[in-house]
Amino acid sequence: MAVSRGQAKVIVAGLSCLAVAGAAGVLLRDRVPPLDQWLLEHFRAPGDSVSAQAARAVTGLGTLLGLAVLAVALVGVWRSLPAGRLRLLVRAGLVLLICAATATSQAAFQRLGPPVVAEDWTYPSGTGVTVGAMAVTAVVLAYRLSTGWRATVLAAGVAAMVMVSIGRIAVGEHYLLDMAGAALIVTGAGLLVAGLLGLLPAARTTAIAASNA
Repeated sequence: MAVSRGQAKVIVAGLSCLAVAGAAGVLLRDRVPPLDQWLLEHFRAPGDSVSAQAARAVTGLGTLLGLAVLAVALVGVWRSLPAGRLRLLVRAGLVLLICAATATSQAAFQRLGPPVVAEDWTYPSGTGVTVGAMAVTAVVLAYRLSTGWRATVLAAGVAAMVMVSIGRIAVGEHYLLDMAGAALIVTGAGLLVAGLLGLLPAARTTAIAASNA
Protein backbone atom coordinates (compact mmCIF):
# COMPACT_ATOMS: atom_id res chain seq x y z
CA MET A 1 0.00 0.00 0.00
CA ALA A 2 1.46 3.33 -1.07
CA VAL A 3 1.59 5.95 1.66
CA SER A 4 1.62 9.62 0.74
CA ARG A 5 3.90 12.15 2.35
CA GLY A 6 0.97 13.63 4.26
CA GLN A 7 -0.08 10.21 5.54
CA ALA A 8 3.49 9.48 6.63
CA LYS A 9 3.54 12.65 8.75
CA VAL A 10 0.25 11.68 10.41
CA ILE A 11 1.54 8.17 11.13
CA VAL A 12 4.79 9.50 12.61
CA ALA A 13 2.82 11.93 14.79
CA GLY A 14 0.66 9.08 16.02
CA LEU A 15 3.64 6.89 16.82
CA SER A 16 5.29 9.80 18.65
CA CYS A 17 2.24 10.30 20.88
CA LEU A 18 2.14 6.58 21.67
CA ALA A 19 5.86 6.56 22.44
CA VAL A 20 5.56 9.49 24.86
CA ALA A 21 2.55 7.94 26.60
CA GLY A 22 4.32 4.60 26.84
CA ALA A 23 7.52 6.12 28.21
CA ALA A 24 5.57 8.08 30.83
CA GLY A 25 3.70 4.97 31.91
CA VAL A 26 6.90 2.97 32.30
CA LEU A 27 9.19 5.62 33.81
CA LEU A 28 6.58 6.97 36.25
CA ARG A 29 4.98 3.66 37.12
CA ASP A 30 5.92 3.84 40.81
CA ARG A 31 6.20 7.60 41.13
CA VAL A 32 3.77 10.44 41.78
CA PRO A 33 4.88 13.64 40.00
CA PRO A 34 4.97 16.76 42.23
CA LEU A 35 2.07 18.38 40.37
CA ASP A 36 -0.11 15.30 40.87
CA GLN A 37 0.76 15.27 44.59
CA TRP A 38 -0.13 18.97 44.87
CA LEU A 39 -3.45 18.45 43.10
CA LEU A 40 -4.24 15.52 45.38
CA GLU A 41 -3.60 17.63 48.46
CA HIS A 42 -5.23 20.89 47.36
CA PHE A 43 -7.72 20.14 44.59
CA ARG A 44 -9.46 16.95 45.69
CA ALA A 45 -13.09 17.32 46.78
CA PRO A 46 -13.76 15.32 49.96
CA GLY A 47 -16.22 12.41 50.10
CA ASP A 48 -19.81 13.24 49.22
CA SER A 49 -19.39 16.99 49.52
CA VAL A 50 -21.17 19.39 47.21
CA SER A 51 -17.93 20.00 45.35
CA ALA A 52 -17.48 16.25 44.80
CA GLN A 53 -21.01 15.96 43.46
CA ALA A 54 -20.35 18.90 41.18
CA ALA A 55 -17.16 17.22 39.95
CA ARG A 56 -19.07 14.04 39.10
CA ALA A 57 -21.65 16.14 37.27
CA VAL A 58 -18.88 17.80 35.26
CA THR A 59 -17.54 14.36 34.34
CA GLY A 60 -20.99 13.29 33.18
CA LEU A 61 -21.49 16.45 31.14
CA GLY A 62 -18.07 16.03 29.56
CA THR A 63 -18.92 12.47 28.56
CA LEU A 64 -22.23 13.59 27.06
CA LEU A 65 -20.44 16.37 25.19
CA GLY A 66 -18.01 13.84 23.73
CA LEU A 67 -20.91 11.70 22.57
CA ALA A 68 -22.70 14.73 21.14
CA VAL A 69 -19.59 15.85 19.23
CA LEU A 70 -19.29 12.42 17.64
CA ALA A 71 -22.98 12.42 16.74
CA VAL A 72 -22.72 15.87 15.15
CA ALA A 73 -19.69 14.81 13.10
CA LEU A 74 -21.54 11.69 11.92
CA VAL A 75 -24.55 13.74 10.85
CA GLY A 76 -22.31 16.26 9.10
CA VAL A 77 -20.59 13.53 7.09
CA TRP A 78 -23.86 11.80 6.27
CA ARG A 79 -25.46 15.00 4.97
CA SER A 80 -22.45 16.50 3.20
CA LEU A 81 -20.74 13.50 1.64
CA PRO A 82 -23.29 11.29 -0.15
CA ALA A 83 -20.56 9.62 -2.20
CA GLY A 84 -18.57 7.01 -0.30
CA ARG A 85 -19.95 7.95 3.09
CA LEU A 86 -20.64 4.37 4.17
CA ARG A 87 -17.04 3.34 3.52
CA LEU A 88 -15.84 6.41 5.40
CA LEU A 89 -18.07 5.65 8.38
CA VAL A 90 -16.89 2.04 8.53
CA ARG A 91 -13.27 3.16 8.61
CA ALA A 92 -14.09 5.79 11.23
CA GLY A 93 -15.74 3.05 13.28
CA LEU A 94 -12.47 1.15 13.18
CA VAL A 95 -10.67 4.24 14.48
CA LEU A 96 -13.19 4.48 17.33
CA LEU A 97 -12.84 0.82 18.30
CA ILE A 98 -9.04 0.83 18.29
CA CYS A 99 -8.87 4.07 20.25
CA ALA A 100 -11.30 2.70 22.85
CA ALA A 101 -9.34 -0.56 23.06
CA THR A 102 -6.26 1.31 24.27
CA ALA A 103 -7.89 1.34 27.72
CA THR A 104 -6.67 -2.25 28.05
CA SER A 105 -3.11 -0.90 28.24
CA GLN A 106 -3.78 -0.36 31.95
CA ALA A 107 -2.89 -4.03 32.39
CA ALA A 108 0.46 -3.43 30.71
CA PHE A 109 1.44 -0.38 32.76
CA GLN A 110 -0.11 -1.53 36.07
CA ARG A 111 0.25 1.94 37.54
CA LEU A 112 -1.68 2.35 40.79
CA GLY A 113 -3.95 5.36 41.19
CA PRO A 114 -4.54 7.85 44.01
CA PRO A 115 -5.31 6.61 47.56
CA VAL A 116 -9.07 6.64 46.89
CA VAL A 117 -8.60 3.88 44.30
CA ALA A 118 -5.19 2.68 45.44
CA GLU A 119 -5.82 -0.93 44.44
CA ASP A 120 -6.85 -0.08 40.88
CA TRP A 121 -4.73 0.52 37.80
CA THR A 122 -5.56 3.98 36.51
CA TYR A 123 -3.06 4.74 33.73
CA PRO A 124 -4.40 5.61 31.25
CA SER A 125 -7.79 6.69 32.55
CA GLY A 126 -10.54 4.44 31.18
CA THR A 127 -13.03 7.30 31.24
CA GLY A 128 -10.53 9.55 29.53
CA VAL A 129 -9.89 6.95 26.84
CA THR A 130 -13.63 6.52 26.20
CA VAL A 131 -14.29 10.24 25.82
CA GLY A 132 -11.04 10.75 23.95
CA ALA A 133 -11.90 7.98 21.50
CA MET A 134 -15.18 9.70 20.65
CA ALA A 135 -13.50 13.09 20.31
CA VAL A 136 -10.65 11.83 18.14
CA THR A 137 -13.03 9.94 15.85
CA ALA A 138 -15.20 13.04 15.54
CA VAL A 139 -12.17 15.15 14.57
CA VAL A 140 -11.11 12.56 11.99
CA LEU A 141 -14.58 12.72 10.45
CA ALA A 142 -14.67 16.51 10.59
CA TYR A 143 -11.47 16.71 8.56
CA ARG A 144 -13.54 15.53 5.60
CA LEU A 145 -15.73 18.59 6.02
CA SER A 146 -15.21 22.36 5.93
CA THR A 147 -12.76 24.39 8.00
CA GLY A 148 -15.60 25.65 10.17
CA TRP A 149 -16.68 22.11 10.99
CA ARG A 150 -13.11 21.14 11.84
CA ALA A 151 -12.57 24.01 14.26
CA THR A 152 -15.91 23.52 16.01
CA VAL A 153 -15.55 19.77 16.44
CA LEU A 154 -11.94 20.08 17.60
CA ALA A 155 -12.81 22.74 20.18
CA ALA A 156 -15.76 20.76 21.51
CA GLY A 157 -13.72 17.56 21.66
CA VAL A 158 -10.97 19.26 23.66
CA ALA A 159 -13.58 20.81 25.97
CA ALA A 160 -15.11 17.38 26.62
CA MET A 161 -11.72 15.92 27.52
CA VAL A 162 -10.90 18.86 29.81
CA MET A 163 -14.24 18.58 31.62
CA VAL A 164 -13.81 14.86 32.21
CA SER A 165 -10.23 15.37 33.38
CA ILE A 166 -11.23 18.04 35.89
CA GLY A 167 -14.04 15.91 37.23
CA ARG A 168 -11.99 12.74 37.65
CA ILE A 169 -9.05 14.52 39.25
CA ALA A 170 -11.31 16.49 41.62
CA VAL A 171 -12.88 13.36 43.11
CA GLY A 172 -9.43 11.81 43.55
CA GLU A 173 -9.97 8.85 41.27
CA HIS A 174 -7.27 9.79 38.78
CA TYR A 175 -4.03 11.67 38.64
CA LEU A 176 -3.46 14.36 36.03
CA LEU A 177 -0.91 11.97 34.53
CA ASP A 178 -3.67 9.38 34.01
CA MET A 179 -5.78 11.84 32.06
CA ALA A 180 -2.83 13.16 30.04
CA GLY A 181 -1.85 9.58 29.24
CA ALA A 182 -5.36 8.85 28.03
CA ALA A 183 -5.31 11.90 25.76
CA LEU A 184 -1.92 10.97 24.33
CA ILE A 185 -2.76 7.31 23.77
CA VAL A 186 -6.09 7.87 22.02
CA THR A 187 -4.63 10.70 19.94
CA GLY A 188 -1.69 8.53 18.97
CA ALA A 189 -3.84 5.52 18.14
CA GLY A 190 -6.31 7.69 16.24
CA LEU A 191 -3.64 9.38 14.15
CA LEU A 192 -1.88 6.09 13.44
CA VAL A 193 -5.01 4.26 12.30
CA ALA A 194 -6.40 7.26 10.41
CA GLY A 195 -3.09 7.70 8.64
CA LEU A 196 -2.84 4.05 7.68
CA LEU A 197 -6.43 4.04 6.42
CA GLY A 198 -5.94 7.22 4.41
CA LEU A 199 -8.45 9.23 6.48
CA LEU A 200 -5.87 11.90 7.26
CA PRO A 201 -4.94 14.25 5.82
CA ALA A 202 -8.33 14.93 4.28
CA ALA A 203 -8.54 15.21 0.52
CA ARG A 204 -8.63 18.84 -0.50
CA THR A 205 -11.35 18.27 -3.08
CA THR A 206 -13.53 16.56 -0.49
CA ALA A 207 -13.23 19.42 1.97
CA ILE A 208 -14.00 21.97 -0.72
CA ALA A 209 -17.07 20.04 -1.84
CA ALA A 210 -18.29 19.84 1.74
CA SER A 211 -17.81 23.57 2.31
CA ASN A 212 -19.91 24.28 -0.77
CA ALA A 213 -22.68 21.88 0.20
